[in-house]
Amino acid sequence: MKNIDEEYFKKIIAKKIKNLRNTSQEVLAEQADISEDTVSKIEREMTVISSLTLVKICNALNVTPNEILGEFLDVDEINQRLYDEVSELSSEEKEFLLDIICFIKKIKK
Repeated sequence: MKNIDEEYFKKIIAKKIKNLRNTSQEVLAEQADISEDTVSKIEREMTVISSLTLVKICNALNVTPNEILGEFLDVDEINQRLYDEVSELSSEEKEFLLDIICFIKKIKK
């Protein structure tokens, strides 16, 4: 398990959210059903994001928590590589990939 420094955690989370949002803090707050002050405090590294707020922000940004927390998670290399590659695909490409995975699982039986 990684030792996570709180200040570094707040810095990385703030940076990720700033980079992922393509709108104002006000719009993100509205979409996530949280206060603009909460978004501001997270982005200014003044608070540690709560689990509920993280989920709300992820839903508003249409990303997974892994896209924000990935650096802090102990994930084996192959899973991380798969995640990184798949996250760059379009929805149509992801559906196609799922079909391939289902096919592989089916022929393995």
